[in-house]
Amino acid sequence: MTIKEKQQDIINDFAFLDDWEQKYEYIIDLGKELKGISDDKKTEENLIKGCQSQVWIIPHFEDNKVFFDVDSDGILPKGIVALLAGVFSGHTPQEIIDAWHNVCLCLMVQRDKFNMTRGRIDQIHIIWNEVNSHLYIVTL
Repeated sequence: MTIKEKQQDIINDFAFLDDWEQKYEYIIDLGKELKGISDDKKTEENLIKGCQSQVWIIPHFEDNKVFFDVDSDGILPKGIVALLAGVFSGHTPQEIIDAWHNVCLCLMVQRDKFNMTRGRIDQIHIIWNEVNSHLYIVTL
């Protein structure tokens, strides 16, 4: 499944939810389903700096595709990183870089539909900057 198809699936899922509480529950449930990462991998090196909650992202590469192990100590951020990992895992670094702006634009334009505050979107940008630094090194 392409990133764009995964993105459309999420948009469709959100369209069926009536209010912001249901949308938050959807995101929280994604976090609850997340396997997470072991405590020994929750290191400073894997910690995303600048987020209100502690968020850990560990990218790993298999057959030129990136997979993300993610976790957070906050229930909503954990769901958000689970959603992002679900969309971007299993794609090449270049596919992720190319698709990111479209995903970000979708979040900004449809921010009311997702009931995302500007602060949450800023946190997603912080996460992206960290992920992007890993992807950029690989694409050189």
